[in-house]
Amino acid sequence: MDKKERFQKIVEFIGKKTEADDYILRYENENEALTRFADNKVTQNIDALREKVSLTVWRDGKKATLASADCSEEGLKELVRKSEQAAESSVKDKEYLPTLEDDGQMVGLMVDPEVLKAGPEERAAIAARTIEKAGKHHVTAFGTVFHTLKATGLATANGLMKYYENTSAGYSNTIDKNGEKGNSFSNGYDLASMQPEKDFEKALKDAELLQKRKEFEPGRYNVLISAQAASKLMIWMGFFGADRQAVDEGYSPYSGKIGEKLIDPRISIGTDPACPSAPSMPFDSEGLAVPQRMMIEKGVLKDIPCSRFWAEKNGYEPWSASNVIISDGEKTEEELLASMGRGFYIKDLWYIRMVRMEDFTLTGMTRNGFFYVEDGKIVTGATHFRWNDSPLRMMRDVIDIGKGSGFVDSWYSVFTPSLLVKDFYLSSKTLF
Repeated sequence: MDKKERFQKIVEFIGKKTEADDYILRYENENEALTRFADNKVTQNIDALREKVSLTVWRDGKKATLASADCSEEGLKELVRKSEQAAESSVKDKEYLPTLEDDGQMVGLMVDPEVLKAGPEERAAIAARTIEKAGKHHVTAFGTVFHTLKATGLATANGLMKYYENTSAGYSNTIDKNGEKGNSFSNGYDLASMQPEKDFEKALKDAELLQKRKEFEPGRYNVLISAQAASKLMIWMGFFGADRQAVDEGYSPYSGKIGEKLIDPRISIGTDPACPSAPSMPFDSEGLAVPQRMMIEKGVLKDIPCSRFWAEKNGYEPWSASNVIISDGEKTEEELLASMGRGFYIKDLWYIRMVRMEDFTLTGMTRNGFFYVEDGKIVTGATHFRWNDSPLRMMRDVIDIGKGSGFVDSWYSVFTPSLLVKDFYLSSKTLF
């Protein structure tokens, strides 16, 4: 039985067993294949299958949501029983709207047949090639090779039924040379998105450049933020505070700013589930179709995603975002680097957290490759910094914009360019 047929049988079974007034059924079935290598050895090579059903029910206006990984008939019966019991013990759902009916959306699949054919031997072979190169260069390699097939289904008591399958594949390596580490990764929905050879060379080059790191003082510097690092920042732009109710009630960085110019007019930000570089779910958790739509257009805040409840209450149009797509430029990172003069090249960021919601100030740390630049050339590796800055401020004061790259994670997809930014605030030194 294929995944779609299994989902349909679960929908039919739940529909017969539940006595709820209304419900939403969500189904996930994921085949994850993962190979890890460390210390120049393959350490793990596994294929895992995870299946889960989540059921939201309403009884007498009361709501409850429960999930179960037991998708047998007995497991589904128990899920229905416990969900209805929990709803009876709950309080009235003040935001309840009847679940959606069939809207005629034709859901396309984003599946690479080559991913479906790949097995542990192919992944181990990729890892082995990396390990062989590491040995020739007298360095140590760590990393992962993965690919997944994920099926997602959604059905309602009112007849809506949607089903989507997508594949993803990725490669990551960290190269350790004399205690200094360089990192690079590539991913996408297909096997062709993985670039192990290029990623090895990039990571090795970074590790070599970091052999004689220098320490610099905190301050505001011009920086080139790689597309890889920018993806970690810009996912915040797409989802944190990007909710019309939060905007209207005053607890979003976008509150009071609809119609205003927020960022450089060369930049637009929106969502597009069919973007081939960063594909995403074409419907949201209620089954509402995700459109191709702009949030910020040519620097101006045009619109914000809005829930069905808030749209119904205020006369808006409901819509959701499932990925973040940012317009890009034509220049490579090398071309941007050549024009920046003095500053830093930031390869990656991590530990990003919110500091001040009102102006979207975030904090985090530089990671992996972090380099000092003079006259458009990398001079040396640099000791890492903690930074405090706002992506809104960065894109308002952007100097130039590079070519875009797609990054696909387990919970988000983003297409973002590299950014040459003015006065990025490196706030304090770190110990590494």
